[in-house]
Amino acid sequence: SLLPESDRTAFHLLIGRLLWKWSTADELDAYMFITAYQLHRGSSLISSRDERVALARLSLVAGETASSMSSFLPASAFLCAGIRLMDDEDWQNDTRGLCFDLYNLCVEMEYVVGDFD
Repeated sequence: SLLPESDRTAFHLLIGRLLWKWSTADELDAYMFITAYQLHRGSSLISSRDERVALARLSLVAGETASSMSSFLPASAFLCAGIRLMDDEDWQNDTRGLCFDLYNLCVEMEYVVGDFD
C-alpha cells in the first residue's frame, strides 16, 4: 500500500469529509454509499458530537436507500455503523427519533438477512 497503516484512518475521514462538503445534492445522492463508507472508515477520529450525529443521519439515509434497493446486507452495515456513532445520551435529547429509526430499521434488516444474534 502507498499509505502507511497509521495514516489510513485519517485519510479515509478526509476523503469522506471532502466528498460530503463539495458534492452537490445530486452528486451526494449518486455517491452517498461511497461518502458514508469513507466517513465510517475514519469515524473513530470524529470528536464532534454534531459531526457524529450528521454522519448517523447520513447512515440512516444510506440504510434506507440500500433497503429500498433490496440490498439488505449493506443496509444493515450502514445502520449498524450509524448506531455505533450514537451515545446513551442521544436517547434523552433531540436525537431520540434518529436513534429509534436507526435501531428499528437495523433490526428489520438483520432479521431479513437472518442475523438473529
